[in-house]
Amino acid sequence: MYCFRCGTKVDDKIEYCPHCGANVKEELARYSYPRNQQEEQKPKINQTHEDQYIYSLKYSYGDKEEFIRAYVRNNYDKIKNSKFSLSTFFFGPIYFFYRKLYKIGIIWLVISIILGWAFPILALIIRIILSINFSNTYLKEVEKRVKTIRTQNKNLDKETLLNRCKIKGGTNILIVIIYIVFWIIVIISFITYFTQNIYQELTQSTLENEENFSIGNISYTIPEGFSQNGISTYKYYGIYTDTGYCNISFSLDSNTNYYTTEEEYLTSITTHTDESYIISPMDDIRLNNRPWKHITIASSYDINDNYVMRTPDYIYEIETRYSPEETKCKEYYNQILNSITYKE
Repeated sequence: MYCFRCGTKVDDKIEYCPHCGANVKEELARYSYPRNQQEEQKPKINQTHEDQYIYSLKYSYGDKEEFIRAYVRNNYDKIKNSKFSLSTFFFGPIYFFYRKLYKIGIIWLVISIILGWAFPILALIIRIILSINFSNTYLKEVEKRVKTIRTQNKNLDKETLLNRCKIKGGTNILIVIIYIVFWIIVIISFITYFTQNIYQELTQSTLENEENFSIGNISYTIPEGFSQNGISTYKYYGIYTDTGYCNISFSLDSNTNYYTTEEEYLTSITTHTDESYIISPMDDIRLNNRPWKHITIASSYDINDNYVMRTPDYIYEIETRYSPEETKCKEYYNQILNSITYKE
């Protein structure tokens, strides 16, 4: 006898077709039709090859590539013949998500995050390898998924199976939308940040009188003549003198878990200096009865004084800079430092 689904000749006692996996008895029952009593008395005649051919056109699985093409939808020929996937190279894991290769995409995304900063060359090599092998990787995965669809839907005809593959396959456009929205937000954030900084620099004003300012829980007074700019976590003030330029900055660092002491924070500053700098030992000072750690970093052309105080919420840093021959700056700095108050 012949399989009523694909037309393959099979043994009369076999239960499943070795070619398409169809249940031979179920297919035979589907093909059967009600007969009246007279027809039942007639001799049974085997179905002709023409009948089987017509039936197989409707129910046969046919060429598996046709179902793979239906699953992939657009660009099947381009992907199949591609030696290097530019989309994979430029968009990385996002393109895998777009093509519904979620598991591989997640694994690649995790690897990219881990290796991206520490081993950028290795991350690039992985990207190139995946770009070269994308066609083979993708089509093999599609073939598995198509086989699963066909196995789970044996009773469906060919057209219905093709439509089922189209529905299950294709691309995930939502990933592209999320990706575009993400980068729009990032670009807008950067534009906003730099615009604010540029605006602050362009609109920095010179104090006509001494004024009070604050950052976190610290308040202080800046003398007249200083220019000011900065953001909520960083304040900068400067003034020209007859012999140079004086500047002082106040900053907040919320990374108290990383820097558990003032000494650790000051040590991180000194690690960026070279042998040309002279670094003083850390000492303790009090600014308005609050303990601060202090260090001086000096070179032949400027002197930096750094003051650090750690609280449960923030690490406060004050930095002053002046040239060795400058004397007026010291007067300004003493005036500002003596004006500091801390409110719990």
